Amino acid sequence: MTEPTNLKKIQRLMRESIGELAPYCQFITLFLLALLAERTVSLSWIATVLPTGATQESNRKRIQRFLDDTRVTLAKIIVRFLPASGWILVMDRTNWFWGKTPCNLLSLAVV
Repeated sequence: MTEPTNLKKIQRLMRESIGELAPYCQFITLFLLALLAERTVSLSWIATVLPTGATQESNRKRIQRFLDDTRVTLAKIIVRFLPASGWILVMDRTNWFWGKTPCNLLSLAVV
């Protein structure tokens, strides 16, 4: 993924920017690096590559607990690392059916 020196730098920057979530700092860093490296949002897949030394099932449960924490907003964390201005926001909406269940997805991205 990344060299240990870079990982420590990322963790330091993360710790400075996330306040009350600082205990999650190492996990958030590893989770974001795994998301970027694997280019997927499949939690099961991320759990297999998360370098924690834990089992895949433990990693999956840890990811779920992290995302269930009401204090966690990944957007707030990521925005701290973006320039203060010059953003281009892209929004997309799609609608489809999963069997008889309607599914709507609205996404907002920073380019």
